[in-house]
Amino acid sequence: MKNYQLTITVGTDNRKFDLAEYMFHDGERCKYHVFENGILLAAFVPDHHNFLQLCKNPGHLDDDLVDLLADSLESHIPPIPKVI
Repeated sequence: MKNYQLTITVGTDNRKFDLAEYMFHDGERCKYHVFENGILLAAFVPDHHNFLQLCKNPGHLDDDLVDLLADSLESHIPPIPKVI
């Protein structure tokens, strides 16, 4: 498992998030979990184009914050290698 820290500006606030990346994911487990102050807010899974899709939203985040998180996470994670 890898861990990252992200800071996202929401309005005039800078919010700090912790990202936990898990090696395996399936229909029950998400690959990326986002925490703030130790509380799970959201989880994402990459689709077949390597774009992150919301997997779980226990923090009941609004769509704008979910989009900001996904965009920020996508810029920090390595692309999935394409199988030929």
